[in-house]
Amino acid sequence: MTWYDGGLLPERPELIEHGRQLGDTDGGVLIVGSKNSLMHGVYGRDPRLIPETKHLAYRQPVPTMSRSPGIYQEWIDAIKDRSKKTTSNFEYAARLTETMLLGNITVNCPANTRCWNTMAQRCDSPMARPPMLIWTRITGRALV
Repeated sequence: MTWYDGGLLPERPELIEHGRQLGDTDGGVLIVGSKNSLMHGVYGRDPRLIPETKHLAYRQPVPTMSRSPGIYQEWIDAIKDRSKKTTSNFEYAARLTETMLLGNITVNCPANTRCWNTMAQRCDSPMARPPMLIWTRITGRALV
């Protein structure tokens, strides 16, 4: 995975037509696969296969899962009945959150501070601790 953040952008993929916007005005995600590629805006808005010709030819499959009644209702239902799973399951959402937070640490810290301790669930570098990250984000420079 390659992570871009804070104004850093990937090179424009050749698959994306000239003049076509990447993501949306708030940012976005670009997933480049071996068979297909996909881009979408922040929070999964407007997902599109690229190039656009593939998106236009795509047909939605028949739904195989029940649709969500909404995140708040799912949360309440899961509290009332622990056998009910949410569509944004906490079992994998925690690992996804860890990945996103680690990406933020990586973008905001000098190259030599990337030392994630998976078992302890923390970065062992003092430069990656919250006060240092906040200082770096505010000032644009690391304390040495």
